[in-house]
Amino acid sequence: TSNEASNAPAAGRARCAGRLPDRPLRRPRRACFCSPASLSVPSASYSRGAESPVVSRDPNLFFRAAVENICLATAAEVIDKVPAPSKYSSANASMAIDDFVQTVMALPPSHPRYAAAKQILEEHNTQAKAMGATAADALKSTFVVACSSPTSVSSGL
Repeated sequence: TSNEASNAPAAGRARCAGRLPDRPLRRPRRACFCSPASLSVPSASYSRGAESPVVSRDPNLFFRAAVENICLATAAEVIDKVPAPSKYSSANASMAIDDFVQTVMALPPSHPRYAAAKQILEEHNTQAKAMGATAADALKSTFVVACSSPTSVSSGL
């Protein structure tokens, strides 16, 4: 009927408590730039009394892909981000790599695996640049390696 049609909400509007809002409703802004991928990561399992973190309870192909996507999205936000100041700069890759090992991989300099982890990341960064990647892309790739490492993933992304 014509009366029902006149009471129908306009395109792009929704009923709110029985009345039309003054303006079209907007989608809420995402709280995290990686939230869709994070839904694919199962919760971690905990080992009672263990001092070292444990691996995820379901490390399958979807888990690895989700972790990689989260790490890629994070790298884009923290390395050479324009216009906002970024946490890491490709102009100072050695300091960034040192922080990747300590902060992202959670290996302090006193840890027995610290030196080997730092060397692996430095070699990865060097090889990425040798293959033609820009300094920023090489550092982002290095961040993804650190971010997707077992110590990073098991400690919680």
